[in-house]
Amino acid sequence: MIRYQDSKPPKYVKTFRGHTIAGNSKRELMELAFDISREDNKPVSTLEFVYDLHATRFGGILFDLRKVGWIIETETYTLDTDEEQYQYRLVAKPEEELKFF
Repeated sequence: MIRYQDSKPPKYVKTFRGHTIAGNSKRELMELAFDISREDNKPVSTLEFVYDLHATRFGGILFDLRKVGWIIETETYTLDTDEEQYQYRLVAKPEEELKFF
């Protein structure tokens, strides 16, 4: 099954964690990837953005998503080679109501 947001034929079709996703922009692909990662309860890594979605400028897209109200948590982890890597976890979308207590 292909996941996409619009009724128009998509410009980009990619595979992310076994799901075929489609969108007319890299931002749409990243939004769908965040939905899948939330379902899997596994954050999206930097490498998944670059290699799976071919979103090399994902930092700018993350900035834009946060600017419109997406709450995205950044997690840091260290590889065996002492290199730091980053993962991103969707906490909430703008249309969702957050309840802390």
